[in-house]
Amino acid sequence: MSLSMLMFTFYRILVEYNQNNPEYVQLLNDNIMCFMPAFNVDGYLAIEKYYKEFQKFVKIRKNRNPTSNCPRSTDIGVDLNRNYGYGWDMPGDGSSTNPCQEDYRGPAPFSEPETQAMKAFVEKYQTKLKLIANLHAYGNLWIYPFNCYVDDKPYKNKRITSIYDEFKDKAPLPEGAIVGNAKMTVEYTANGEASDWLLGTFGIISFSPEIGLIQRDANGFFPNKDVIYPVVTGDYDALYYMMSKLNPKIELQGMGEKRLKDRKNRRSINMNLFNNAYRDISQGALQLEVKVEGIREGFLGNSLLPEIYITQRDMDNSTETSTPVSVGNIVTTKIKATNSISYDVTQAFEFKSWANTQVSVMVPHEDYESLHFELKVLERGHELYNYTQGTYFRLIILTYDFNNRFWRQSVNKCDAQFDDSSGIACFCCFGDSGHHLWYSILS
Repeated sequence: MSLSMLMFTFYRILVEYNQNNPEYVQLLNDNIMCFMPAFNVDGYLAIEKYYKEFQKFVKIRKNRNPTSNCPRSTDIGVDLNRNYGYGWDMPGDGSSTNPCQEDYRGPAPFSEPETQAMKAFVEKYQTKLKLIANLHAYGNLWIYPFNCYVDDKPYKNKRITSIYDEFKDKAPLPEGAIVGNAKMTVEYTANGEASDWLLGTFGIISFSPEIGLIQRDANGFFPNKDVIYPVVTGDYDALYYMMSKLNPKIELQGMGEKRLKDRKNRRSINMNLFNNAYRDISQGALQLEVKVEGIREGFLGNSLLPEIYITQRDMDNSTETSTPVSVGNIVTTKIKATNSISYDVTQAFEFKSWANTQVSVMVPHEDYESLHFELKVLERGHELYNYTQGTYFRLIILTYDFNNRFWRQSVNKCDAQFDDSSGIACFCCFGDSGHHLWYSILS
């Protein structure tokens, strides 16, 4: 079943790419995908040989390395998914030292040619490998590290925990799917397991899905042919959800402003971006275009030039790296009686995987009517993200006449102060695209 799942996935990706599905085009153009149809090749050949001779399938889990003389020929060999170096010899029932047991872990970590080959491959490309899925059968289970522990989050790593929690909460899983480590899914621990080694040694996001559906006839090592297609199509969406995380995804997780208590009387407009992907945007850039309009007479000068900072927060250790951005291409215009200034910024920047990036634009608190900006995130010159909605900010004075009960609006000037005799009060509002937020009350 796992081989059928892999071949279906391989075929589906090629078909979608050939049909110019933009997500798949980006996936293959920006990434290299490696497919290994069979890892335990000798085990597959032994099953095939047995079927040809007896017209029935036999379960063979281990490779065919004759490490000992077992009563049954099908019991020889090493369980390759207990032969990796991470937690290989941990005490408990996560693996066996008995050469004839089906979960025999071998005489030493990476004692087998198959795991040695995988070790060499991963070590060679460790900095480029961002996601590995080790397909297994059977069960409607989506297993992630760490499988050698009872607790699935032994290191309390915020970034890794967040990635797996997000998959559990948002992936389009089949009905009845169980997500967690080995103890939470198959109800036993597993030492020397591949996903544990990949994540624990190299930090590579890894999963070990057990292919299957909630229907009982869909689960088995050798299911009937008529259930294979429903199983692989039913599990594909969750598997593709993993792969889609290789496409950079920039999300706006928050936006706000605050008045800074400094001599320049500024306010800071802050945009919090999140790279919701398993890989960095290493050749990225942030592009910001800003236009300030309705500048008061006499204030059209360097006092309106913004200060821009990009701050990236490391989710694992809560460190921050702040990068000041220089402003270029200043253009000053005068349209009728309205002064305006515009500028654009392009800053090369590496957006880390699963990390928060805050873009802060610090501008004077007053002295203009409106501020409009457009924010773009690029990778190798291609636009990944564009934020323009709700970015037209106005500094508005609302004057309420209590006697006549109506509002009057002006810009940058309050028509009257609060007066018990006149019954008039002025309010300063800060809003975006028609959504006014109370900012302060003038007295």
